[in-house]
Amino acid sequence: MLIHQLLHGYNEGHRLLSGSIIPESQSAKSIMALSDLGAQGDNLPKFGYVTGYPVPAMKMYAIAHTWLAPEMPRPGCVWTHTLLIDFSDLALISDLSLLSLFQRPMSTKDYSFYSETLQVVAPNLNTPLEIDQKHVLAIMGALYGNPQESVFVYADETVPAIQLAMTIWLQQWPKLRRNFRFCTWVPYSRSRSDKFDLQFAPYQRNNSAHRNTSGLRVDIQNEQPIFQQWAHIAINNLRDDVNDGLRSFLWRYGAESDEGRAAFIPLVTLWDVLRSQKIDYAGLAQFLKPIKSIPSLMKRMLYEVAKYAADAPCPPNSLIVFLLDNLFLLDGQIAEKDIEIVGRAIWRHSPSHIWSFFRSSSSTEVKIANYAAKMMMPEEALEGTADDPELFGQIIQANQLLATSSLIWEAPTPIPQIAAGFVSRDQKTASQVLPALFESNNPLAANIAVDLFGNNAIHFALVKFASNNTHDKRKSEHWLFAARQIPECLSQVMIEGAVCDISILEFLSTFLCYNTKPFVPKIDEWAVALGTSHKQSQTLSFSFCAFLMARALCGVSPEPGALIIHSFDSLHTHILNYEIDYKAWGMLDQLLPEVSSWDRWDKGYILRLGVVKTFVNRRLPANDFISITQDIKVYKLLVKAASSFKEGRSYLTEISIWANSIQEEDAMHFGSVSKKIIDKAKKQ
Repeated sequence: MLIHQLLHGYNEGHRLLSGSIIPESQSAKSIMALSDLGAQGDNLPKFGYVTGYPVPAMKMYAIAHTWLAPEMPRPGCVWTHTLLIDFSDLALISDLSLLSLFQRPMSTKDYSFYSETLQVVAPNLNTPLEIDQKHVLAIMGALYGNPQESVFVYADETVPAIQLAMTIWLQQWPKLRRNFRFCTWVPYSRSRSDKFDLQFAPYQRNNSAHRNTSGLRVDIQNEQPIFQQWAHIAINNLRDDVNDGLRSFLWRYGAESDEGRAAFIPLVTLWDVLRSQKIDYAGLAQFLKPIKSIPSLMKRMLYEVAKYAADAPCPPNSLIVFLLDNLFLLDGQIAEKDIEIVGRAIWRHSPSHIWSFFRSSSSTEVKIANYAAKMMMPEEALEGTADDPELFGQIIQANQLLATSSLIWEAPTPIPQIAAGFVSRDQKTASQVLPALFESNNPLAANIAVDLFGNNAIHFALVKFASNNTHDKRKSEHWLFAARQIPECLSQVMIEGAVCDISILEFLSTFLCYNTKPFVPKIDEWAVALGTSHKQSQTLSFSFCAFLMARALCGVSPEPGALIIHSFDSLHTHILNYEIDYKAWGMLDQLLPEVSSWDRWDKGYILRLGVVKTFVNRRLPANDFISITQDIKVYKLLVKAASSFKEGRSYLTEISIWANSIQEEDAMHFGSVSKKIIDKAKKQ
């Protein structure tokens, strides 16, 4: 730290004798005036006095030590050694070691010492301060309790005025220090255009010198100071062995204050309150008035109030008003945990403000609103946005868990549609939202679910379809029916083997088209589903079998043989028993081959011929052909139908050769039957 110095004294008048810096004219005049005694020095203490004051034009703070100079030829002459400290360096001064830098001239001829800049590497004096606490209590009470007044302290030479003044000055934060004016001995007030904060006056001048001077007078030796909690806290902090955090608190928040001495008591009191956690929240609004000019401290108190109000059952209304009025202090970077605290407090005790926060230009208010949205119950969200569906969109965006309530999906249009727009397609969200959609009474719930979640919605419906609950089964039918709008999802679900119940496949066949092309090349989803579904002993319905047969015959399926195997026996039995669904037969009839008019009555024959021609024309595998039916009599009829035309006979020959080449008993048996029928056909 570099400190400039000046020496003033007598040389045909009081003037600047030496210095490491030459002040500009206005500053020079002020320093000159304050370096002179300005009155008779008959009562000046032998150890002199110290004056502290700012020099704004130089951005420096002056601390001057003045001594009487009786060796000079003129009475009342003084020496004044002034230290000039840069404002930015005031924070580096922490103890009374600064006083050791003052030097009274030892000669009237050599002033060279004062022309050099002092380089202070470290404090060279750090002795504990021994002062009368009663004196400090009286001075602080007057100084900070009356922040607009000049304070005159009357005392004799036994009172260590220099140490008292410097100690009080050192406790102040840098911004207050650089504006603080004090003098430890003044026969007359030194306040002119700039008022001095603290001045020590000798007793004999008490009744005359300052009689007409405005200011507060304190007799520290005879008056009994009034007990004040904040003052005792501040005095305790003056001790060198105390590190209670008060000074760092004052420096942290005092730096932002423009209130000067007026901020001292509120800061000390607030520090004590925060430390003890004994905040009087009922009277907080009045308590915070003096610190409104300190944004960071107001911000901290905002958090303290929010933490209290967030959990308090019924906090004073003034606290909520304080929160709402000062939210602007939080604009900018704010931690998520702080948003939660403030948001919870406002949502609990003043929820009506939250709705406007969603459209606020303040990023903090928007964050608070989004946090409040996460705390909302579905009823609250719907009630608060009853006339503003767009606002509901912002809420559901912030809290998609609202969509797990059936109330959201039962709400009037367009709430369900808005909710659907913000709900994700991921599996986690689907598992939470689908039950709510399913339980809702919204007739569009099935379409919304399938559109939002696709496969996940179909899987959910399949589970419900398989339940024993009639209500769930009926609802799931609506969902599966809605899935027709995305047949690729149905196809994928069937290929995955999720459809494990033949009755589900039968239901799907009632509204799906038999000639829909497979969505996976070379794989027929119906064939896969039939192969993985639970087998049922009862005969399949005519309409379902007709659907499967039509799909096999129309040419779209890459696995027609499998479809025929699953449907032929049941369909053929229904025909032989005259259990015919003529609407389903009409669909199938247009795909079956033309026969002569006298054979039109025999639907069984037409079906067998159509199946055989499909196998022959598409050269389907022999093992599929011999698996078409489990009834040997019906199998003979199929072989007979195949032997009625040239291509069929050639196909049967291939089957016979294949059957004789393997060791499976059933294949050999059916192969021999085919051979006999073929031989018989050849003879005819």
